Amino acid sequence: MKFTPSFEGGEHQVLLIFGDGRKDEKLVRLATPKFNGKSLLLCSLSHPLPRRKPTGASALEGLILIMDKGFIVRKALFYVDREHIRSFEVVKEWLKGHGFTIEKEERLSDDVVFLSLARGYRKLGLYVALAGKVKNLNEEVEDLVERILGEEAARKAWRYLKAAINRASQQDIFISVKGLSVVIKALEQN
Repeated sequence: MKFTPSFEGGEHQVLLIFGDGRKDEKLVRLATPKFNGKSLLLCSLSHPLPRRKPTGASALEGLILIMDKGFIVRKALFYVDREHIRSFEVVKEWLKGHGFTIEKEERLSDDVVFLSLARGYRKLGLYVALAGKVKNLNEEVEDLVERILGEEAARKAWRYLKAAINRASQQDIFISVKGLSVVIKALEQN
């Protein structure tokens, strides 16, 4: 499995939509090589977004923008901090309010739901993964860095993230970064 900073709509590409920030992208970029997704590419949304920086469910405006520009999106991952989404219902209501029909819903874990969606004649699968144990992704990164490098390094977790991931096993990443790991495992199996 690889990460690329651009989305072109290829068959083996999974569009990444982040609910808040570049740090999420850094984690995905560093963690994906630890998994076995064969020809899958996790692709960041590099096309221009609306003027303001969207957070929470409003970050899904990027998905609509990409689809409206004619790109074919078969699978997408919406990776969002828990502090921005109270429940998966918030995301589902936002999607319905923006022209999506939810054809199927499958709960993969406490942190992940898979939604089979349609918007007009277009169909896609959307994984919604919540980051953070209570608040946000920082908590999971600190846990991973502490697990691998110790408590002192965890105080500056983002600085030591690359070193921690290089030393971490796939299981270490799965334990600390559950939402993202569940989605990557599901993508590997499909």
